[in-house]
Amino acid sequence: HGLWLEFGVGSGKSTAAIAVRLKALLGEGATLHGFDSFQGLPTSWAHTKLDAGTFSTGGVVPEHLARLRNVRIHVGLFSETLGDLDSFGPAPVAFAHVDVDLYASAVEVLARIACQLHPGTVLVFDELVNYVGFELSGEYRAWEYVAAMYGIHWDYAGLFWQQAVPVVVTERGREC
Repeated sequence: HGLWLEFGVGSGKSTAAIAVRLKALLGEGATLHGFDSFQGLPTSWAHTKLDAGTFSTGGVVPEHLARLRNVRIHVGLFSETLGDLDSFGPAPVAFAHVDVDLYASAVEVLARIACQLHPGTVLVFDELVNYVGFELSGEYRAWEYVAAMYGIHWDYAGLFWQQAVPVVVTERGREC
């Protein structure tokens, strides 16, 4: 089946929705792994008016996530927690929700999981397009960069909201 991951948990609304869907699809044993510092943006977001700390929950994991048995939250900056993925070995990524906003954060996350992406992997980017400067910074530019670096080919799978876009990996051209 592969790993189900979320980078940028924030309030946990999307985490809860994904966890419910995961349980319906794969049953009790499937786990969604969420990664977040809960301190908000680590730096201001270029081309927006959002400052460092925006989206912070004060470092506190939202209470409602504790009730979800199929969710495991990895608390800390990505530089501190992405190493937790090593415990799964080279397990393929089946699904990843990428809601990290910033270019540097997106490159860090995407480069870390790039070798685990395979044809059929679904990535949902929360802010991929349709905002001023999206092509210059943020998740779009990071995905373009990492996809080129690893020879990843992909197709758009729709548009969920104004900026949220799912993509499906069709090919990974380079060996890792």
